[in-house]
Amino acid sequence: MMRIILVAVAAVALIGVLAWSVVLAVMMAFGASADGVAWPLLTGPVGDTFGGLLGPILNAAVLAATVFLAVSWQPRKEERDRAANIVGWIAETEGGHLGVVVANTSGSVASMVDVVVQRSGDDTPLIDREATVPPGLWFIPFATVEPLLKVEWKLPLSVDTSRGMTVTLRPSEVTEGSEGEDLLLRPHLPQTQAGRNLPHFEITELRYTVGRRTWSRDRNGALWKARKLSEEDEAARTKAMRSPRASVTTMSARVSAGVEQLLRYTIEALCSDSVDSAANAFAAAASSPQPVSPVVLPGVKAVSRNAKNGGTLTLHLDAEGRQLRLWQTKEKYPGGVEVVDSAQQEVRAGDKNVSSLAQLAGARVLGKKNMVDLARDAGEWMQSPGWRALWIIALREMVVTASQPVEDAPAAQAVDADQSAAEA
Repeated sequence: MMRIILVAVAAVALIGVLAWSVVLAVMMAFGASADGVAWPLLTGPVGDTFGGLLGPILNAAVLAATVFLAVSWQPRKEERDRAANIVGWIAETEGGHLGVVVANTSGSVASMVDVVVQRSGDDTPLIDREATVPPGLWFIPFATVEPLLKVEWKLPLSVDTSRGMTVTLRPSEVTEGSEGEDLLLRPHLPQTQAGRNLPHFEITELRYTVGRRTWSRDRNGALWKARKLSEEDEAARTKAMRSPRASVTTMSARVSAGVEQLLRYTIEALCSDSVDSAANAFAAAASSPQPVSPVVLPGVKAVSRNAKNGGTLTLHLDAEGRQLRLWQTKEKYPGGVEVVDSAQQEVRAGDKNVSSLAQLAGARVLGKKNMVDLARDAGEWMQSPGWRALWIIALREMVVTASQPVEDAPAAQAVDADQSAAEA
């Protein structure tokens, strides 16, 4: 601010000197005579203004302005121009990854790059600090939305611009023939579903140091000289920088033979009234939800599976647009269960998580008291007709619990294991 004031004062002084010189020139041009009374008082021996000092004054002023622009203003302008070549925005991938894209075209390494992300409806910001961001285009993942929303900063990935804007994720389990997955980046935009706003993230601050100066962009992208951080903010960002982080990975579309067999059987059984063959149902469910027989699984209108994450099965419930998602953990199925509403938010009943209640209801079919006991080896579910029947019964009980009104969800009824076994 002080520099701006000094520049303004210097500019006003130069304009004043120029204006006064013009006034004096006019007085001389329109004076009554060369030896008038007023003009000689302002004229030196050599006929110049201010006793011959006007020329030197103007030369000195021009020299001072030139030195000021060359020494002070021009380097700062170059620094600001270089800092303006660092920008950031939030992007998402086809596979459900959210992250911050940082584009550094300044030709310099940016250091202490702080990213502050805010989620709609949440007062707690997500903070990341990268020690350095080299020139180039980088994607810093901070959340996944499939199979459920999970916030966790990951290591940056280089963005490939030869085929649009893509990032390559390596498989989470490297096996023979496993390959990375190329995902296309697209801007993360506000969206609505069934009339409700989906969670949306935006960058509220992008702060970085280039050369000797630190800059900051606000949520509108405006560039400012950064303020000094409080000790609390500095400590929080330093902690974020030093926190261990893993690489973001993708589940290979290849699933084990046991999991694929279980999913094929499940989709065939649920879609038996609508699809001619198991192969058709299994393939079709990867691209769009397929109608489910109300006799086999009441309360479910459609079933789909995630083509990117081959072990994820989604049951589209009749109740309020809810979804019941199941996914694998290694060879265990289901390794996880989630119940979400039409806005993709987990359904809760008071302080209870409906996802946990649904998983517990499925475990009780097996006579177990802990929800984690529902996860079995995929081959175990398929080992006999009785176990396959238990699997469908477990799905029914999970659907019943997941479909209950929120106020009734905690009262989910236990399943008599002996009765379930008899039905099997």
